[in-house]
Amino acid sequence: MKIAITGHSKGIGQALANKLQDMGHTIVGFSRSNGYDVTAPGVIEKIVLQSAECDMFINNAPGKYAQAELVYEIANQWQGQQKTIVCITSRMAVSWTVKHPELGYRTTKKALDLAVEHVRNMWSWPRVCLVRPPSINTERSAWVGKQLNAINNNNLPEGDNGFKQMEPDEFANILVPMLFHERVFMNEIWMSAI
Repeated sequence: MKIAITGHSKGIGQALANKLQDMGHTIVGFSRSNGYDVTAPGVIEKIVLQSAECDMFINNAPGKYAQAELVYEIANQWQGQQKTIVCITSRMAVSWTVKHPELGYRTTKKALDLAVEHVRNMWSWPRVCLVRPPSINTERSAWVGKQLNAINNNNLPEGDNGFKQMEPDEFANILVPMLFHERVFMNEIWMSAI
């Protein structure tokens, strides 16, 4: 299977790309590291064109409203085709956290959730899966933890954001089999680290 993935060079995206590649899938990766900053003008159009022949699109890289725009553009290109779009969103999209350093992030993830709902109501294919991972141990979550610590006057250890975290590889090892289940398609996956 040929799988496109945004944000494939670190964190969640890298773990997913590695797991999928280890399973024998061909990965078409789009990240800032290879010239695909989803917030730059014209990049979304390039990603959509280069994903035309893929079977799955993993919409992972956040960047303003790029994820919402990508789900619309990829779904429009793949109308009626038996393909799958996987959107990595956040639990922040459905819960309000007043003292958080990235309230704009919440807004863009909420926009992604609404775009997915809209696409699902427009077409039966492509299928769209919305994934809400637990807190994942990435550079971004470490930065958020540091900001939360300062805002809330916590005395958490460096890099601790106050949430139970999962490593990116562990997340990929759990999610990927769910995406390829033979008999069940998961429209929405919520995860919590325990």
